[in-house]
Amino acid sequence: MKKQPFALAASLAAAFAFAGPNADRPDATHSWAVHDDNRPNPPAVEVPESGVPSDATVLFDGTQKSIDEHWRDGKGGPTKWVLRDGLFVSTKGAGLAWAKEKYSDCQLHVELMIPDDPGEGLGNSGVYVGGWYELQVLHSYGDILEKRYPHAPWKNANYADGQMGAIYGQRPPIVSPCRAPGKWQSYDIVFHAARWNGETLVEPATVTVFLNGVLIHDNVKLEGPTWYCRRTKHEKNCEPELCSAVALQDHGVPVPYRLIWVREIPSRHATTVHGPEDFSAADSAKLRAKLAADTLKLARETPHPEAKLVWLWESYCYEKNDAVMAEIEAYTPKYIARLDAVAPGAGAEMRTELSNMKGFCTMGVRNGLFPKDAPLVKAVDAAMARARSTERKF
Repeated sequence: MKKQPFALAASLAAAFAFAGPNADRPDATHSWAVHDDNRPNPPAVEVPESGVPSDATVLFDGTQKSIDEHWRDGKGGPTKWVLRDGLFVSTKGAGLAWAKEKYSDCQLHVELMIPDDPGEGLGNSGVYVGGWYELQVLHSYGDILEKRYPHAPWKNANYADGQMGAIYGQRPPIVSPCRAPGKWQSYDIVFHAARWNGETLVEPATVTVFLNGVLIHDNVKLEGPTWYCRRTKHEKNCEPELCSAVALQDHGVPVPYRLIWVREIPSRHATTVHGPEDFSAADSAKLRAKLAADTLKLARETPHPEAKLVWLWESYCYEKNDAVMAEIEAYTPKYIARLDAVAPGAGAEMRTELSNMKGFCTMGVRNGLFPKDAPLVKAVDAAMARARSTERKF
């Protein structure tokens, strides 16, 4: 059976000298202490050499099976895009290829290639996130347009907000790391959906985008759905819950796609106890009450004097409780008596305990738990001085 954090802490304390907390305690907008052992670790995600995270859904992997399972047309039927030499390619009049998966907040990886001969269409396609917001796919490398439009200010690409990497019609990329036609390119996109309170927009959708590993959009707030020659704004019917996590644009040009995967990610506002952004005092209070109770149980059960005092304080810092403070005030003189009994040249185990308690006292003073001249602080300092008094000098 997997040990729970508190049980693990108890077993460690029984086997080794107790290492008391010396990091800053929970405060008005932080549920946990800094470096808190009770703070849960994130779930593990395996990333093999293929680069596809273990928690990702692979929307296209070069097989017909992945097309059949994950792609549809705009009416919900089978997509008219086809598998050609292991690649996902549009056909004339195919329309958008829509992923069946519907994620509000997601990380998306897309690999594509502008045809070696872009032709008149210049490899035109697009990657839509949230169903409405297009990242342009277009030949934007070198001087292919210079011969065609020698006087155009954007002759080395398309117009700025319509070239490769642009949020179409809204914002050009910060830089243009696109590769030449015939070379594989990749988009890595983090998308967060718009938030609404009824019909009121609370926060617009945002994207962070890497093209070929280079940051080109940094947490950009989207103005609204992308559209040709039009400014738009967010509308309630653009809620991403109604739309695919990703759609690929058919612009009459057979742009091939090689690998596409998506992973659902939590909203930036989903966690309410980490603080300080979106911190919920009510949610934190529920969490702290449990942590306080569990830590108090450890304090009352441990045979280690220093652990008892530290865990009593730990419980009190999670949830201010007069009864726990009374226990702290009753027990502190007993622990001070233990410190007063430390003899010169104390053994390694006691010196480790004193060192840990010195760190605890430093933290306690820094966090306002007790003054710098508190009896416990003085007792720890005096005991440390005695313990060192016969240490060998080199």
